[in-house]
Parts: sequence; structure tokens; C-alpha cells
Amino acid sequence: MYKLETIVILFTACCLSGNSLWGWGNGHDYVNRDALIIMPNDIKVFLGTENEKNFVHWSHAPDSHVSLLDEQKKYPITDSDIKYLESFGAKNLYCLHSSQKPGQAGNFILLIRAFMDKDPARSAFWMSTIMHSVRMM
Repeated sequence: MYKLETIVILFTACCLSGNSLWGWGNGHDYVNRDALIIMPNDIKVFLGTENEKNFVHWSHAPDSHVSLLDEQKKYPITDSDIKYLESFGAKNLYCLHSSQKPGQAGNFILLIRAFMDKDPARSAFWMSTIMHSVRMM
């Protein structure tokens, strides 16, 4: 499938993008649109058109304080994803902002797991949410 190095390179490229913007509010939309522009074509093909359409919208998920079980009704989040987040005491997706566990590192782990599971929707979701934390100045 996709090597960890490819995912790390994509994430780093997004972080180093030349745009000057804040990653808040509509800024999340800009960051994720830029990520889609520079994303390698083979990853776009893997994610699929429908997940690509949701990619920008999903970037706002980490601002939610809704319970993880309720989030699972509207996002491609598995029971295993929830169990992983809850193992660190997370109650909602807002935890993804933090540099504390599970936080941004946990978000990255969930992204890797989604790619390893060859799950395009989850891969797109966890990639879009990790991009939420990216702010370029």
C-alpha cells in the first residue's frame, strides 16, 4: 500500500506550503484545499471522489465537543478508532488539538491505521482532521 514515508512527506509538504494563513475558521478550508492540490495522484485515486469532496468539510471535526459515539454516526470512525481515543481518556474529537495524548500524534496513528486497513473513507477523514492542526504563518 502506501509507505509511512509517503504519508510523512505529504504531511510535511502541507506544513511547508507557501501560503500565509491562519488555520482557524475558514482557514481550515484553505489548508485542506491546498493539501488536495499537492496530494499525490495515487493517494487521491485511493481516497476516491466522494471522500475528496468531504475532505474540506471534515477538517472542522476536531472543533466538536460532541461525544465520540455521536460523531461515529456522521463520520467514518470505527469502534476501534473510538476505543483507541478513549484509552487516553478522550471523550470527543476536540482532543485532537492537543500535543498531549492522544492529540495530534494519536490522530496520526489513526491515519496510519486507516491506510494500513486500506480504508479510503477513514484515511481521508483522519488525514483531513490532522490537517486541522496545521497552521501556516
